[in-house]
Amino acid sequence: MALLALLLTAAFYSLIAVATFSLRFVNPPTTAVQMERRVHALVSRTPYTKRYHFVPLSRISLELQRAVIAAEDAGFYRNYGIAWHDLGHAISEDIADRRNLGASTIEQQLARNLFLSTNRSILRKAIEFSIVPFI
Repeated sequence: MALLALLLTAAFYSLIAVATFSLRFVNPPTTAVQMERRVHALVSRTPYTKRYHFVPLSRISLELQRAVIAAEDAGFYRNYGIAWHDLGHAISEDIADRRNLGASTIEQQLARNLFLSTNRSILRKAIEFSIVPFI
């Protein structure tokens, strides 16, 4: 059983490595979040509309690129994929039951959107952490 778990884990991370490398050359046809939303629409019998249009980075002004980075992840250029201080603050707020704070870096958001679900859990966050080095 342990060997099977090890093989499945190795296969999962091999797939992640290949997929993240291929993103340098290919626009992904879909993401885990898009598939999750499609399934939800199917189950709830509501229409699904994919609101997405690929725009090459070269067609987005440098000012807009910087604005998005500043809004989504102010520490982008110094956190190496995981904002430990922000994460600690978010955990303490969550434990105190005051509010749910987002502490995901851009790399973590990408990992979640491409490969994982939108469910909030410690397990999903741990898997995000393990995917970030591939990104």
